[in-house]
Amino acid sequence: MAGTGKRVTEERLGQRRVLACGTFDHLHKGHLSYLQQARDLGNELWVLVAAEEAVEWGKGRKPDQSEAERLAAIEA
Repeated sequence: MAGTGKRVTEERLGQRRVLACGTFDHLHKGHLSYLQQARDLGNELWVLVAAEEAVEWGKGRKPDQSEAERLAAIEA
């Protein structure tokens, strides 16, 4: 099985996934800059949009926009 690990490593060589996390409430230039910088770090960008409950827990308030609205803005 030692060869299997090497093969997987060779297939992934040069591949880098980047995860960007945020609330993205009222998407603005700063968010877009953050996402572009994250994208520049790898070949594939994954974006995690925080759930309303997580935002309320972390910031002490719910976001102004719903999770669906914030996700739609990121996908646009």
